[in-house]
Amino acid sequence: MNKKRWVLSGILTLLIGSLATLFFFLQPSVMGVTSGTLQTNAWTLHFSRSLNESTISEDSVYVLNKEKERVLVDVQLSTDGKILHVTPPENGYNNLQDYTLHLSDNIKSTFGLGIRGELAIPLKVSHDLATVESEEYLKNHFAAILENKKSQEQSYQSFDNVKMTIEESSSGGDSGHSQTNNQVDGVNEADIVQTDGEFIYHINDHQDVKVVKSYPAEALETVATIEFEDNFYVSQLFLTDDTLVVIGDKWIPFNQEKSGNMDYSYDQNVTIAKLYDVSNQTAPELMREVGAEGYFNNARMIDSNLYVITNHAPNYWIMEEDSDIELRPHTWDSNKSESFEPMSVDEIKIIPENENSNYTVITVVDVSDHNSEVLTESYLGSSGQVYMSENSLYLAETNNMVSTLQMGIMPVIPEDSSTTIYKFAIDDLNVDFVAKGSVKGNVLNQFSMDEHDDHFRVVTTEGNTQGENMTSFNHLFILNEAMEQVGSVEDLAKGERIYSARFMGDKAYMVTFRETDPLFVIDTANPEAPEVLGELKIPGFSTYLHPLDENHLIGFGVDTELEESKVAGQPPLVIQTGMKISLFDITDFSNPKEKDTEIIGGQGTHSPVMSDHKALFHHTERNLFGFPIAVYDQKELNSELNFVNQGALLYTITPENGIELTKEMYDQKVEGQMYDNWEELVQRMLYIEDTLYTVKSNEVKAYELP
Repeated sequence: MNKKRWVLSGILTLLIGSLATLFFFLQPSVMGVTSGTLQTNAWTLHFSRSLNESTISEDSVYVLNKEKERVLVDVQLSTDGKILHVTPPENGYNNLQDYTLHLSDNIKSTFGLGIRGELAIPLKVSHDLATVESEEYLKNHFAAILENKKSQEQSYQSFDNVKMTIEESSSGGDSGHSQTNNQVDGVNEADIVQTDGEFIYHINDHQDVKVVKSYPAEALETVATIEFEDNFYVSQLFLTDDTLVVIGDKWIPFNQEKSGNMDYSYDQNVTIAKLYDVSNQTAPELMREVGAEGYFNNARMIDSNLYVITNHAPNYWIMEEDSDIELRPHTWDSNKSESFEPMSVDEIKIIPENENSNYTVITVVDVSDHNSEVLTESYLGSSGQVYMSENSLYLAETNNMVSTLQMGIMPVIPEDSSTTIYKFAIDDLNVDFVAKGSVKGNVLNQFSMDEHDDHFRVVTTEGNTQGENMTSFNHLFILNEAMEQVGSVEDLAKGERIYSARFMGDKAYMVTFRETDPLFVIDTANPEAPEVLGELKIPGFSTYLHPLDENHLIGFGVDTELEESKVAGQPPLVIQTGMKISLFDITDFSNPKEKDTEIIGGQGTHSPVMSDHKALFHHTERNLFGFPIAVYDQKELNSELNFVNQGALLYTITPENGIELTKEMYDQKVEGQMYDNWEELVQRMLYIEDTLYTVKSNEVKAYELP
């Protein structure tokens, strides 16, 4: 009898414990706070569960100043109930003052459960970002991150069994020669090939840069080779007037003697921009080198101002063994020093409410003046996808996990990730942090973002897109100048993800895919009330969208077929069957149409333009579009791939006549060749006057331009 009681008592205890654990995880908790330290920024709180709007009031959410007086703020709950916006007073908060954001436990979820205890979140307001106070501050910052990660790992192990839930493109032109296919007019992007209308500069297998006399075509020859040191790997080029900018990675051996610790050996990666005077193209002259420690993220150029963004992760993980490890980013200017120097602590700024272990380093220099000042901005916080207009720079970082240990709350693994977007104002050589905002989901690439009429627009995918349990949704968000969300279209195309996007004027175009390709047309003319105007479903999907004119889009992507699953009850298998070009007619926004298509090859056919927009050739006046290609075909689905050839294709695309093949430029296939040869692939196509050129890593060829 006693044994039965003991067993029943144990079962009851286990049941109570399980219910308590379930109750704990069903309670809404704050997963993180974004923005809020600048005078005019809103505080944005992310909750693990949807809140009951009726429990949000001036008594349950309020702000006190240091005198314990209430500050008049506006509180708004998002439509899904998971995001709480606390907007500052009309004239902003007082500078350099301490405030406290209070959350009452009267706040309840839609299930009726209160938050996990009352919260008082201290926040300091500043008119500008705070700077790092000392090297000791950095050590404490990274030590806290190291300890935080250890705690998170232990917490996750303890709960293993708990399920938690556009602007017009400037891609071609009337200048007499090709230009890079830039996303935003006036904002140039780096590429692997450049031309000035007479000479072509191209990267040769990351080892050197060839200078080719290209016009007239009869004079085609390599006139110079720019060689580099063994530990420098070139990846990007800019060309402006008589200056060639060569960007690459350089590996520098770590000086163990400096640290005093012989147990660790690693290299430092730095991103270098080498500035060459090419006024004499046969003898390029290195004039200057500038750079910063970290991996190359992206680069832009406006007029002659170069902006290079790098991500640097210091080796804080060995702090416990090496207390002298350098935690500051190093910078380099050959005009000032013969070695890399760590930044001064007062040059490093802190992004609000950020616990990231990386730095974002932005290096700015006027490349037309080889003696100009180099401005370097360093921020504690990493960067991801880059979008840049003529006035603003946006960095979008995906957050897979939000830690709440700083608030004394157990860390929560959110069911869905979010993206933090950092906004910087661009004024000539000055780059100033403005604000940051947060949206649900992940950003695909730079074309998922856009600035229009003082608003920032972004499309994201949220949720799982793999396996049987596909819970994904797709969203469009619109944020104001302070990076506060003012409008959205949410929960589009369940189970699919975004494959491409393009913004044109006040319209957004978005392609998602699972079995068919829905092209969504979204009106954003009213930032506070964007709406879907039309949707088109077709086989295949576009991975890059390019504007033909205001009423037509060109999609470059993949053709698909559906094959019935051999497993009963399972959805059909999607088989990629070739490259696809689509011409979309968007004249009637509510009824978009696929006016024409072109299918190239079979499964395995691929082109760089499917993943790199800069691989697209465009001659505006002649309506010509081209791209490199490697063609495969198959006799039937899932049969062995058959290599056909590699080279480049040129099409004439017009609204009137659709897509017309104009020129094929295939290589001579080698007997017995089964796969495309990477070294012989065409990398870019360009034109100078009436001549068309294909550029490979080791060769430039000329053709008559149709």
